[in-house]
Amino acid sequence: MCGGTEPAGLGLIAVAVTGVLSVLVTWWADPIDRVNLDRFTALMFSGRAASAGVKTLSAHHHQAPEAMPDVLWVARWNLSASVSDADMGLPARTTQWAGPRRAHPFRGDHDATYGGVTLNIDRSRVDVDPSALGPAAAAPAGRKPF
Repeated sequence: MCGGTEPAGLGLIAVAVTGVLSVLVTWWADPIDRVNLDRFTALMFSGRAASAGVKTLSAHHHQAPEAMPDVLWVARWNLSASVSDADMGLPARTTQWAGPRRAHPFRGDHDATYGGVTLNIDRSRVDVDPSALGPAAAAPAGRKPF
C-alpha cells in the first residue's frame, strides 16, 4: 500500500526491484550455483518496457555489480543501429556493460527479402565478444558459449 505523496504503485515497484536484486545477488553468491554458472554467460533482455528495465538495473548496479548480467540486450526500436549509452537507455558516459557487452534490436517487425524469399524480421546491432567476457564465456570442449 502506498502512502503520503508517493505515486500509486511506486511502493510495489520498489518491492519488486528489491526482490529482483535479492534473487540476482543470492543466485550469483551461492557457491554451488556459481560453479554451475561459470559455464554460462548471463544476459539480461529488456523488451517493450526497455527504458524502465534498463534504468532500474542501471540505477541499482552499484549495489551488487558482481550480480549484474554479463551482457545487456535492449530492444528499443528507435531505428538507430548503435549500442551507445543513449540508445541502450543507460546514463551518459557510464562504464556499465562497457566494451563488447551490448546488443540492441533497433528495428522490429518488418519485411526483408533475401534470395527471393521474404521474411518478417527484427534488426539488431550486436557488439558482444564472448572471448572478452572472461572464463564464463569460454566454451567447454564441444559446446558453444551462447
